[in-house]
Amino acid sequence: MSTSCTDTTHPYYSAMKGLDSKNRIRFFREQGAERLQHVSFGEALDLVSIGGMNYCAWQMNMKGLLNFTNAWMEKHKDGLLEWNRLSKDFQVELPYINYSYCPRALASNTQHLGTIIDRSGKVRCAHTGSIWAKPSFVTEQKFVDSYSACNTSLFHAREPFDPRYEDDDGDLRVPEPEFSIFINERQTFPLEKLERIIDPCYSIISDKGSYLPLETVFDRISVGKESNRFVCFPFSGFTLANYAQAWYKQQGQKRIFRGKRERDFYRVLPDFEFFNSED
Repeated sequence: MSTSCTDTTHPYYSAMKGLDSKNRIRFFREQGAERLQHVSFGEALDLVSIGGMNYCAWQMNMKGLLNFTNAWMEKHKDGLLEWNRLSKDFQVELPYINYSYCPRALASNTQHLGTIIDRSGKVRCAHTGSIWAKPSFVTEQKFVDSYSACNTSLFHAREPFDPRYEDDDGDLRVPEPEFSIFINERQTFPLEKLERIIDPCYSIISDKGSYLPLETVFDRISVGKESNRFVCFPFSGFTLANYAQAWYKQQGQKRIFRGKRERDFYRVLPDFEFFNSED
């Protein structure tokens, strides 16, 4: 893990002395972000970071950090991208999902068999569950599934429900049109045949080798809950710059942001605990 090794002889170090984190970020953003041209990305990140015993933080949200990264790249696009002038020895691997078995099955202590490869090259679970239900008596719950990172639905079989109830005075209340619907369903329920509803797992088992946008890389290695004020990582800005460099070395278009329909929920350290000097 790379730790802070700020070059205290750099003129920016003394120029920023006494500034809080927010104003240090502003120091680089003002004047058309020209000052970013004179530092490596690791230095820029290190100079504007704050932190505790086992983490560093930046006083901006993830979008702000990605825009900060893009601004630095824009100032270096005509020359060599020097990601880390002071910390080049620590190589990192991109934070791919790379399970040996279906993560949903592991979490639920069940057995899932088989894999498939989707069009983007991700290895997914091919297990298919099912329920037997009468099509007219099924409720659908739509949600974004964290294991597959897809929009999906959860189906539940139901039976006709009698909506009548007693109020606080003991009088029977018969709500309409709910009661009329119940009478109709009670008649049709026995006549309807059961059908099988397929429930594919489709969990991502591995996306190793797939292209990862920088937003996905940073999201996966970040720690703590998402915030509009701070973004945190369990290492210094120099290591974060090494991850940015690993992202840049991927083959393909240099995508900073995910597409509008792309979602990602994987975190390398989902249970990370912060420690400060006063703890």
